[in-house]
Amino acid sequence: DYGRRVRGRPCAACGAPAPSEAHHCRDTPPYDEQGAYKSLPGYGQKSADEDAIPLCGPDGCHKLFHMERAEFYRLYGKDYSYIALTRANLTDLEVEF
Repeated sequence: DYGRRVRGRPCAACGAPAPSEAHHCRDTPPYDEQGAYKSLPGYGQKSADEDAIPLCGPDGCHKLFHMERAEFYRLYGKDYSYIALTRANLTDLEVEF
């Protein structure tokens, strides 16, 4: 259900309208920011479903992340930076930054 709701959101990076693809975040944040993840990704492992963010695809931001990660970083930053906002959008909670 969580993945379906993620796919129903606009792209977290560029704002392209839904549907999106559910991207399981891959970036490892600095130690003091690791609380963003429910389950930190490991080598060859994806993060938890609750760590997924909407990225447009198949030729949009999701592909850019996996094919040209440095360019994704330059344009949009690290993928984990969108986890809290995605969760808030899916649960109608307010997030303080």
